[in-house]
Amino acid sequence: EHGTIPTLDHKKPHWELAEQYGIVNFELGNKLTGAGFPVYVKQGAKLQRALISFFLDKADEAGYTEYMPPILVNEASGFGTGQLPDKEGQMYHVTGDNLYLIPTAEVPLTNMFRDVILKTTDFPIKCTAYTPCFRREAGSYGKDVRGLNRLHQFDKVEIVRIEHPDTSYAALEEMVTYVGSLISALELPYRILRLCGGDMSFTSALTYDFEVYSSGQERWLEVSSVSNFESFQANRLKLRYRDEDTKKTMLAHTLNGSALALPRIVAALLENNQTPQGIRIPQALVPYTGFEYII
Repeated sequence: EHGTIPTLDHKKPHWELAEQYGIVNFELGNKLTGAGFPVYVKQGAKLQRALISFFLDKADEAGYTEYMPPILVNEASGFGTGQLPDKEGQMYHVTGDNLYLIPTAEVPLTNMFRDVILKTTDFPIKCTAYTPCFRREAGSYGKDVRGLNRLHQFDKVEIVRIEHPDTSYAALEEMVTYVGSLISALELPYRILRLCGGDMSFTSALTYDFEVYSSGQERWLEVSSVSNFESFQANRLKLRYRDEDTKKTMLAHTLNGSALALPRIVAALLENNQTPQGIRIPQALVPYTGFEYII
């Protein structure tokens, strides 16, 4: 565990704080679309924009190239990264055009390299993107999905790496350190879990989950997964590199991570920073929000 869990006398969960300060309107989202589609208002909307800009700026500093990809992808893209034919039930399908709303920017970013043969000098390839993400989350209900805990539409900054097989695990450790630095900059207590095989997706060789502590709910919330897929996705994508010595084409390794998904980060920021003066904004975010407190 990293950081200190705050001790608060009077603490509320984020959905009560969101209503109190008028920054997230769940009922309005329900009216417009349905449950799981909140409307962010005033300082709530500015906080979203601030977090996205902060995460993208940090990714840029860390050497990731920013993209703004489509949020609809075709079936070949869904197959390439392993969402299809496994997770159709979790994806929104535009049947008229046979396109899918992306569950994560991992899908378009990684598929940019579908059917590509790289040179060894191309490594490492580091990409980032902010996108809205869409997940049906069929079968989700109960207190664990209240408020911002589980949404059908949410904002996320993703990082993706294409690596030589010899360096992919060093890259994974670098990504884990990087995601930890983002959470630390937001002054949130967090812990890292190394997932066992049964908890990982069938596409991943090794996954680390990051959880932040949420004081109002008194529990840990998952905010990021960082994974090495080794050659699983590359095999589907026909993503290869040409070995300089043998001149043979070999499968590259793909990795990705959330850096970060916004909803539970916002939930923890609201809950951990509630004060009599309002909700305190972490110092690193103030240049982006333009305010120090949500009032």
